[in-house]
Amino acid sequence: MPELDVYGGAMLSYNIAKYSSDGDDASYANSYGSGVGFTGFIGGRWFFTDRIGAFAELGYGVSVLNAGVTYKF
Repeated sequence: MPELDVYGGAMLSYNIAKYSSDGDDASYANSYGSGVGFTGFIGGRWFFTDRIGAFAELGYGVSVLNAGVTYKF
């Protein structure tokens, strides 16, 4: 199936975030900060024409599912 392109990858990132919440009950108190993250994903592209297709990626990190339209130059 030459129209299908299957791939996988890994991403190393640094997330910049700061969150904290204080509650009256100690079980509700929560906080987290910036840190290094590592994620993996699998994906595929299906080309409808020689240059235009659709893609989908499944993994953990920025989002669980990423999908869209792709164009090959």
